[in-house]
Amino acid sequence: MTVQDRLQRHPQMRASTLAYLQKRDDMTSKLQREIRAKAEADAKVNDFRESEDWKRGPNALLLIAGKLKVLAARLVQ
Repeated sequence: MTVQDRLQRHPQMRASTLAYLQKRDDMTSKLQREIRAKAEADAKVNDFRESEDWKRGPNALLLIAGKLKVLAARLVQ
């Protein structure tokens, strides 16, 4: 129900109530836009990851583990 609909049903509504309803409607539409934008961005990322161009690289833990193995091998010698 929009502010205009409420004002038609309740013409004696206080200005503070109208301001609250307008602010609530604005916040709701802003949050819906943000959610929609995030969902679209996530979908683009998923599409890119499913494409052939994306190759998974080593993560930080694998790099650290590899360096530790090299250091351990050097200490044993």
